[in-house]
Amino acid sequence: MRALVIGPMGQDGTLIKDRINVNENEVYGLTRNTLLNFSGDKTIEIEKTSGGNSSDLNRILNRIKPDLIFHMAAIHGSSNTMHREIQRNKKEIFNLHVGYTKSILEWQLNHPYSRSLFALSSQMYTYSVSNHIIHEETDFSPLNFYGEKKAMALELIREYRSKSRVKTSGLILFNHTSEFNNNKFLFPILAQQLSSIIQGGKNQLTLRNPLASIEMTSAREIVDAIILISELE
Repeated sequence: MRALVIGPMGQDGTLIKDRINVNENEVYGLTRNTLLNFSGDKTIEIEKTSGGNSSDLNRILNRIKPDLIFHMAAIHGSSNTMHREIQRNKKEIFNLHVGYTKSILEWQLNHPYSRSLFALSSQMYTYSVSNHIIHEETDFSPLNFYGEKKAMALELIREYRSKSRVKTSGLILFNHTSEFNNNKFLFPILAQQLSSIIQGGKNQLTLRNPLASIEMTSAREIVDAIILISELE
């Protein structure tokens, strides 16, 4: 099997490429500007790429001809930084989450053996009340520009799957964490503060809103589910 992980250095991409047995499979990774091959314990740089360029992505797909495509890349931030990230990166957010999605699905039309999986986001919805239940049929109400583009990606996935029988899945991911999570998010921040307390550097935890509640899932369990979905016929 040949797999391409888009966003291989982020939390989910890291766990996916490690979860796939690289000794038995060809595993490639596409970052913003580099195509990588993961061979055993080695990471080999194959070429530099034009980050966010859909035509370059199509060329890479034709070069690798992956059986599995995991699009795990995202341009986003924590609740503190998300607005700033959106204002700085609107074009890149659109290209990565809508342009890449369409390019992959179009490529699959001519490569029907392939399967794609796309990481989507809970930010496709706005929580109206604390016990608001969201399911696959819930209408979109994007929280922001990022959530809007993720919702557009899901519409494309549904269209290509229903009209053209493309093997593809949209994965609506809610809060999840691991040791690979970006240090600007809550749990790594808490871990850093706890470590400092243990080492005598400070004597209290600092939270923006200590009364807030959040549901959190293990990223490893999320990735286990993603792998199971990738194996469906």
